[in-house]
Amino acid sequence: GDTATAFISLSRARNADEVPFRANTNMNEILHKKALQFKLPIVDMEQAFRAASPSGLPGNDLFCDHLHPNPIGYHLMASHFLNAMNEAELLSTTSKSPSNMMPLYVTALDWEIGSLRIFKLLNRWPFSNHNVDYSEYASPQDSIVVEIAKNYLFDHAIWSKAHGDLGDHYVKVEDFGKACEEYIAIIEMYPEYIEAYAKLVNCAMKIQQWDIVQLACLKALPHTDVKGMFYFNLALSYRATGELKQAITYTQKAIEAPELTRTQSTNIYYSYALLLLEAKKNMDAIIVLEALVEAVPDFTLAQQLLQKLKG
Repeated sequence: GDTATAFISLSRARNADEVPFRANTNMNEILHKKALQFKLPIVDMEQAFRAASPSGLPGNDLFCDHLHPNPIGYHLMASHFLNAMNEAELLSTTSKSPSNMMPLYVTALDWEIGSLRIFKLLNRWPFSNHNVDYSEYASPQDSIVVEIAKNYLFDHAIWSKAHGDLGDHYVKVEDFGKACEEYIAIIEMYPEYIEAYAKLVNCAMKIQQWDIVQLACLKALPHTDVKGMFYFNLALSYRATGELKQAITYTQKAIEAPELTRTQSTNIYYSYALLLLEAKKNMDAIIVLEALVEAVPDFTLAQQLLQKLKG
């Protein structure tokens, strides 16, 4: 329980490293001296890590080994760097660091990939000289997460595929919330990955997360020429949140998309008529339905609604 003495011992161990991966006390003193000399901003990360550790002794809560911070530790570093840049007015606009210490867009899969890498790191030089034996590795994650993480590390090494595989698994077992997390992670890393947007929209609609649907559609549109269904899903999300004017606007945009199939176009036209009715624009709805019945004579729903309106 003597954490003060423990920290002194930790510092002495660091200063005595024969292979100095970590900046020693002398190096940090030079940095502080030069910052003061040249009036430059400096971030005291050693104190920041101590302050963020309950015992004042940074350990497994913020680090994954003797050197590297874990994602929470990196978040701490980023927050302090950002605050220092704001105070020094180095940025054109002031940005605020999130108060939540958990990293954004990091899923259980990323933690598992990290854990497997750390297991290898801590079971070889300088910690050990024997071959890494993964049979000794135990994970708190679901077996499917472990399996996909191992496939990523030891087989294909495609990060987006790993998250896509896990997202597809969650869709299969109807855990749409977790599936959304995987697809969101992909598009945050690869904004041009259109397939992930489409999957995210479908999952979010299953659980009626309309804010996610809206954000996904709006972010996808600049990255694709195939916009029709993104416009239509955007319209559906606005309709679900009571924003009828926006819903009509984006349905009109969807109708103009050249890539729509006959079935997609038919359904969108019919939805357009329903939106117009909801907006009390009955005559406009009749015109749309008449055009739809003429184009698709066997669309019974449209015929019935048109007859009801005219009657």
